[in-house]
Amino acid sequence: MKAGCLVLDKSSAFRMDPNVPLVVPEINPQALRQHKGSSRAQLFDRGHAHGLYPLHRAFGLKRYVAATYQSVSGTGAEAVRELDAQTRAWARGEPLVRKVYPYQIAFNVIRRSIRSGRWLHGRGEQNDGESRKILGMPSLRVRRLACACLSCARTRWR
Repeated sequence: MKAGCLVLDKSSAFRMDPNVPLVVPEINPQALRQHKGSSRAQLFDRGHAHGLYPLHRAFGLKRYVAATYQSVSGTGAEAVRELDAQTRAWARGEPLVRKVYPYQIAFNVIRRSIRSGRWLHGRGEQNDGESRKILGMPSLRVRRLACACLSCARTRWR
């Protein structure tokens, strides 16, 4: 940065730092010009921001509600093996063993905390503000929910 280079951080370390812009180039490219370092938003927020921004510009946006359903394979190979083992155990009428997820994943959808990453059984939660920061709307009311569901990107993962 001292040499004038632009730095884009993919980690979550600077995402909510008020001094570091959260840039989605199609929405807030001016943030890159105002600061030599920026952070990259999570896929959830980038995707939703691309749809929300044109609506905001045309009509004004006050709040939105969103949900995302992510495959078990996004949690990793152990989660896929757990899904496979639970499905086979269910078919045989055996108990379903849980190791990766705190709840049964076979034939189930589990909500995940967007703020803490913990798995939930209960109500959804307010997001941590990334969409607000990208859109430059600190008062935007957002309700979002992330879920793990029993789909897999790969059917055979051993």
